[in-house]
Amino acid sequence: MKKSIVAVSMLAALVVPTAGTAAAAPTGSSDVVSTGSSDALVTGSSELGSSNAGSSTGSLGSTGFGAPRTLNDCRKVGLVGASLSAGGGSLERLKANLRTTGKPFLYSAASGRSVTQAGKNTTGYHGNALHVIRWMRGQGVNCYIVQIGTNDAAATKGDAAQLSSRIEQVMSAVGSRSRVDWITPRTIVQSSSPRYMNHAYPDRYMAVMRQQLTAADVRYANLDVNHWDRAFTFYPGFWARDGVHLRLGRTVFADYVVRSLYIAGTR
Repeated sequence: MKKSIVAVSMLAALVVPTAGTAAAAPTGSSDVVSTGSSDALVTGSSELGSSNAGSSTGSLGSTGFGAPRTLNDCRKVGLVGASLSAGGGSLERLKANLRTTGKPFLYSAASGRSVTQAGKNTTGYHGNALHVIRWMRGQGVNCYIVQIGTNDAAATKGDAAQLSSRIEQVMSAVGSRSRVDWITPRTIVQSSSPRYMNHAYPDRYMAVMRQQLTAADVRYANLDVNHWDRAFTFYPGFWARDGVHLRLGRTVFADYVVRSLYIAGTR
């Protein structure tokens, strides 16, 4: 029996950036450990650190029942990300939003990162997703935000068996006593898209990754599949020219990721 899918749209609560809005530049800093501060860039998210953070019912899977059930139960949060978490505009805003939770956190993001590849231009601990998760686990992290899958879907050309195996590897590395909030991948690249878009990352590959995450959700009580692919609308300038990365959508993404943490199971 699978936990119910709660379709939510966080955009109603987000401030949509307008053209010309300045984006924060990445700092290239080393591993970030924050204990919360008053310099948050956004407001309206005080519920994330309170007893009303939302109860995650979890799936009825065979593993993960010893994991934290809400953000309030987390000892330390670890974000393991790829380019959407590494770029200017989203990186610093994600960090600022995480500070509003009042939870200490570790942050590692790299362009091109996957479960098996380290990527480049790393902020924080260097390595592929498995290396980073194992390092974070040794640092006391028991709640993970996993923004990984776009590069895996592209590298495997949407091969379901390979993607399922990679998800299993991540969940094994995390362990059954830690919670995972896995952000689903999405692009707007279709076979009919203009040639200037990056056709190595069609959304049909991303859809297979999303399907495999949904299937894994049944097996793991400590996995929450966070459907970013369902939670936003399009407007001019939201996406970068390549159809894979975000432009004005970067701040929307950064706000959504933290505000939607561990709410009512799979979104």
